[in-house]
Amino acid sequence: MRRKTDEVDEDAFDPHDFLDGPWREIVTEIDAGDVDGELDAVEKTEHERSRPRRSVLKAIEDRRAELEDEEDLVDDGTPDDELSGDTGE
Repeated sequence: MRRKTDEVDEDAFDPHDFLDGPWREIVTEIDAGDVDGELDAVEKTEHERSRPRRSVLKAIEDRRAELEDEEDLVDDGTPDDELSGDTGE
C-alpha cells in the first residue's frame, strides 16, 4: 500500500499511477518516449508488482536500447565507431 505525504507535488511523476493503466497503453507510452526520464522508477515499480508484466519490462528494455543507439550517433548521424575507424571486425 502506498503512503501519501502531506507535501505532494501534484505534477510529480508517480510510477504506481502510471502502471495502473492498461498494459497496452503503458507499452505505447514507453515506446513513444513519454517516460524516458522515469524508466528506472517504472521498472522498479513494475518488478514490485505481485505479477510483473513481461510486456512492460520488455518495452522498458527496448526503449533503453533505442536511447543507447541514439546516444551512439553524433550530430550528423554517423555512428561513433565509424568516426574512430572501428569497424567491429
